[in-house]
Amino acid sequence: DQIVIATHGRGIWTGSLQLVTEVGSAQKKASLTAHPNPTRVSTTVAYELTRPGNVDIELVNMQGARVGLTQRKNLSAGRHTETISTASLQAGTYLVVVKKTEGTETLRLVVR
Repeated sequence: DQIVIATHGRGIWTGSLQLVTEVGSAQKKASLTAHPNPTRVSTTVAYELTRPGNVDIELVNMQGARVGLTQRKNLSAGRHTETISTASLQAGTYLVVVKKTEGTETLRLVVR
């Protein structure tokens, strides 16, 4: 199979198509969740650690300002939860940023 792309003034490009049937790691379930989302008063953030390590959880508004921070040190591997109060926040969209030893995960949180 081939694909043909025509451009305005830059010629015609052709290429072959390959069908991808498995994405692999892209299908991995995200370990960061928040429930309820949207929320009014509080939300419970759940995340997974594949190995023991330090974890920082930040709540950031859409302007990039940190509006909340929870810090935990030396957590064991496994599933963990943290309840975050959103009662004092204005309605809007925020980011929950979980920084852990194996990387950073971000989740969008809506406060009503």
